[in-house]
Amino acid sequence: MIQRQVKAMIKLSKDSFETNLGVFVDKLFTHPEIKCIKIKELEICRDNKNDTIKSAVNKSYHDSYSDIDLCAVVELSAESKIMPDVYIKNIEHWGFPLEMILGVCFVPENQLCRFVCKNGMRYDLKFAFEFQDDAPAITLKPIRQQNSNSNWPIENIYQFWFVQIQALGKLYRNDFLISSHLANSNINETFVQQMVLRDLKYHTNHHRYGDKEELIYLKYTGQCPYQTENIVFNKIADKLYSAALAYDELVTFFYHDYEPRSEDFFAIWKSYEEHRNNCFIEEEKKLLISIIGTLEAIKEGGLSITEAEKLLFSPYMVRQLKKRKYNESLINLVEKGCELEDIASILPQRLIENIEELKQEAIEEIKMLFL
Repeated sequence: MIQRQVKAMIKLSKDSFETNLGVFVDKLFTHPEIKCIKIKELEICRDNKNDTIKSAVNKSYHDSYSDIDLCAVVELSAESKIMPDVYIKNIEHWGFPLEMILGVCFVPENQLCRFVCKNGMRYDLKFAFEFQDDAPAITLKPIRQQNSNSNWPIENIYQFWFVQIQALGKLYRNDFLISSHLANSNINETFVQQMVLRDLKYHTNHHRYGDKEELIYLKYTGQCPYQTENIVFNKIADKLYSAALAYDELVTFFYHDYEPRSEDFFAIWKSYEEHRNNCFIEEEKKLLISIIGTLEAIKEGGLSITEAEKLLFSPYMVRQLKKRKYNESLINLVEKGCELEDIASILPQRLIENIEELKQEAIEEIKMLFL
């Protein structure tokens, strides 16, 4: 049974995207056949790369789950014998040792390579080939041959882990349909692994009978450490978690020297969760600012208590905050806000004092969040 391990923390931020993209572009430009690199509508050349990379990241980065779409314009000699399909699959030629890659998906018909690195960076690298008479001849090193088991080709492994990250990104962007579809596909891959292993064991492939086999992924269900208030999110996360560990366990039957990749996957997952938590903290800050502003508006007569109840201080808002697991102290502040109408009716002379006390509590809370 595979034990979950987590590597050192990965930090995916706008700054890290800019740094990693800069390194990637530098590697690409070491090759004379690379004419330019296009990101969005921007064209990166050797003489403008530093300024343009920053602009490209500004257009590409939305959150930690973002990937970067690039198009490398490649000039090849008209007499070159290098086939585009071969060039596209030569990842190490672009400066990425295979040891750095977690997952890959090739789309030859679109001259596209989609890959995710073990540091969490995701690239969709498209190629546009131009054949010129005066283009310099280049030598392409042969693609490094990896040990591949015909019963479970090495390409399957790279494809699986690419899909895992793709599903994870969709999950954290709340696209539950696509995320669940991809997670189910990868769980199905573990079933196929088990069927192949059964065929190898019994020397059969007609699948006429089974033997109440254990479904390996079920050993790992219910263990995912990342849970939210959303039951659908939790179910999909559990699928991805169990698929990762089951796949790693089953691959070892095909590759005895296989190094588990789930720990790299979980390190990226942890960074996604960190980003989600940071976004949640920002939401709590915004709530506190709203509470302070609403209280001040009531105090100065710019907003009635009735209007404040429609906007913020209501039992409905309390229920929503509890459902989303907001900090208990913030929920208490909103509940106290719901009591302002009673205070105004029963002890009107205490209303301003209560508003000031509530406002001060909110200020102390926001100070804690900004520490």
